[in-house]
Amino acid sequence: MKRFFIPILCLMMAALGWHVAQTDAQDQCGVMDTVDYPVDTGVFQLAQAFGVPSPRHDGRYHTGEDWFIGRGATFDQPVRAIGRGVVTLSNPHAWGLDGGVVIIRHTLPDGATIYSQYGHLMESGSIQFPARLDCVQAGEVIGVIGEARPAPHLHFEIRVPSNVNQGIADTPGPRYTAADPRSLGWRHPSQMIRNLNARLHPAALWHSATTTRPPAPPLVLNDNSLLVIDGERLRRITRDGRVLWRVALTRRAVGLHGHAAQSFITYADGSIMRVDVESGGLSDGWRIDDFLPSAPPLIAANSRIYHTADNTLTALSLDQREILWRTPDVPRYDRAIVTRQVIALVIGAELWTLRASDGERLGVAILADGAALAPHPDGGLIAYTRGGLWRVGVDGRWSLLHDTMRGGGERHGVLLTGAGRLYTTDGAALRAYGEDGVLLWESRLPSAMSGAITLETTGGIILAVSTHGHFAILHEGGGVCGAVALYGEGGRDVWYTLGDDAVLRVNVGDQLMGFDWERLARGC
Repeated sequence: MKRFFIPILCLMMAALGWHVAQTDAQDQCGVMDTVDYPVDTGVFQLAQAFGVPSPRHDGRYHTGEDWFIGRGATFDQPVRAIGRGVVTLSNPHAWGLDGGVVIIRHTLPDGATIYSQYGHLMESGSIQFPARLDCVQAGEVIGVIGEARPAPHLHFEIRVPSNVNQGIADTPGPRYTAADPRSLGWRHPSQMIRNLNARLHPAALWHSATTTRPPAPPLVLNDNSLLVIDGERLRRITRDGRVLWRVALTRRAVGLHGHAAQSFITYADGSIMRVDVESGGLSDGWRIDDFLPSAPPLIAANSRIYHTADNTLTALSLDQREILWRTPDVPRYDRAIVTRQVIALVIGAELWTLRASDGERLGVAILADGAALAPHPDGGLIAYTRGGLWRVGVDGRWSLLHDTMRGGGERHGVLLTGAGRLYTTDGAALRAYGEDGVLLWESRLPSAMSGAITLETTGGIILAVSTHGHFAILHEGGGVCGAVALYGEGGRDVWYTLGDDAVLRVNVGDQLMGFDWERLARGC
């Protein structure tokens, strides 16, 4: 037995030494404190998105994002590390005729690790690949784009360690997989970069992620903790982002609501149950006949309004035990807003308006480029369309508010205060107008906002929020105070609330975050 002891010991020491060397290299490289795209997204465009099936590869799913400028312009363009990290693979010939690959391991402030991969690279002149175990900094050039099929481009990936993707530190990867790449440890690169930027923001207090995109907005409890539907589970998240408990749900849930100091969950089969917020227990349930909700409710002053599976709009009493009214033949809507008097539903290219008190249809308008919607101080509706700025009353009539106002549309935002101050945005700038429609000031936003935009005021501050996850804070007298962005894909998956503890809580996609409001808006 002694003759085997020294070789085995040497192998153990070699393995241990390699592990220590790798760990030390990572420790010496530090944590990721900033993150950005590997190429200039103002110049490059996305040629193939993450997770899409490729006809050229028998329908297999793309494991990253392909970025290019155009034929003849992408070749030899520099590629940069997205953040601080240690190089775990550096091979100019990793993909043969399709070029080289660099993989970098990044340690996040909470100790978690991710890997970024850059494919179809080559060395060029003074630009050489970094060596394995080298430390790289955010923005450091690690190679240039080389030849690749069908044309030069950057194949960019982000992966996380899991028990199904062993070897991700030093394996270039297949670029396409038969299974959903998310199940194998790959992550949506653009989503990860934007959400990591939000997590690294100086105002960020806490972060929590759900396994799927919640089907309904969170419910805020009295202590500023949250109830969140996460797929087949219900969670309670403490005011500082910790998961207090999670319970399994046996049916598909569509909404949460509070009433009379109690919390309730609504299921797609029309049943409603009380939630014990201390333990997560579900009890005291009831079912409403002929009620099969398909979406979370719209909140009105005296009711909760559900779209149901039979394309009916159904209003329930606040305790959700009584049906107040039904309006049949209402298709599933894309966006909605409820004012004191009017319900507005965006359904494709149409804007439906209904009376909030009884659901009576007021009219349907065809809009060339959608509309930005907001409550009018008198209880009606403001619709900011390509044709101008309109008020829609409880009688369904449209009247022009300002005949000199430039056109709007779905990718705009509008706000009219009770004092008569009007604010509009086109996603690039915020503009303020007096009661007479005269422009008072204009402030450029810190970055372009895409998607539908909501504007609201609080304490002399204007908050602009887009369905793509942008949040911008501006002073009501002009000037940008702060901004942050998470990854949103549009639709109804953006939610936010400013608590009495001065924390802005947001839910964008599968991300839940809390931000210190004073620090986020410190410029104001």
